[in-house]
Amino acid sequence: AHYTFWSEVMSNNDGKLSFEEFNTYFADGILTTEELQELFYSIDGQQNNNLDTDKLSDYFSQHLGEYLNVLSALESLNIAILKAMDKTKEEYQGASVLGQFVTRFMLRETSSQLLSLQRSLQCAMEAVEEQSSPAPLVHYVIHLHHSYDVPRLFFKNDFYTKGKENI
Repeated sequence: AHYTFWSEVMSNNDGKLSFEEFNTYFADGILTTEELQELFYSIDGQQNNNLDTDKLSDYFSQHLGEYLNVLSALESLNIAILKAMDKTKEEYQGASVLGQFVTRFMLRETSSQLLSLQRSLQCAMEAVEEQSSPAPLVHYVIHLHHSYDVPRLFFKNDFYTKGKENI
């Protein structure tokens, strides 16, 4: 499956990305410009500074793994939400007060669920980026060990918390 989100990256919608467009979109503060350029040219294969977005889609399609299911579910979810919003737009004004109340509740609940999912994804992204950075920042919590009243350091991992005594 080819995803059409490359159009937001291209400055002229010609179906091709320059390295500058690629670098602007994919720079993550972890890969160097040289590493991104190496990736760009390895996907392009022609080294002509015009990466065809079909090649880019093919590259990422080969690496989707479990994210294929995630992206497919998100696409289905997006369609379902848009349909529900269209129906709400058509029917809300003519609905009873109770019907309008239920609609407002469902919109708030949907929004709340999406925000919760977004926060979880943000934490996962931050943890992965932190683990990938050249000099990862170490987060720790000082914990007083009650039997000895000696401070212990516990390292915190954003995916899960585990206690590793450092002292």
